[in-house]
Amino acid sequence: MAAPPTFLAEDVLQHRAVTLADLAVFRGEVIAEIRAIDSRTPKSLLRMEEVMRRVGLRKSSIHAKIAAGEFPSPVDLGGGRAIGFVSTEIDRWVEETIAASRRNDAATRGARTPTKARRAREERKERLAGTDLQRDGHARAAVSAERQAAP
Repeated sequence: MAAPPTFLAEDVLQHRAVTLADLAVFRGEVIAEIRAIDSRTPKSLLRMEEVMRRVGLRKSSIHAKIAAGEFPSPVDLGGGRAIGFVSTEIDRWVEETIAASRRNDAATRGARTPTKARRAREERKERLAGTDLQRDGHARAAVSAERQAAP
């Protein structure tokens, strides 16, 4: 079996004739190199303040996500109270969160999310639905009159 062809990234950049098989081999080589670099990346432990700064969440939100299994678990640093987080796990969580957000943005692009005011209007309409006030179109005047009459 012949060895797969190897080529440089410059081949792709200079638009040389490259087959799909060549690109698959190149992609595999790149992924292998990234994994090798990742395995050599020194791991460090981050304290809670640094984790909060990196992920943009407060302590209570981080603890809630840990309890729900949605965030990397901390490492006990001894003494029962000191904890640290593995930096590579936190970085990976941030990357996955960004990727998930981008997928959700693309899926929901164009869909409007209701504002508080719009939700309040819709709830008021639902409460008044079927009443004489709603059918007569005098709901706003009736609500205003109720506010003025209240002690």
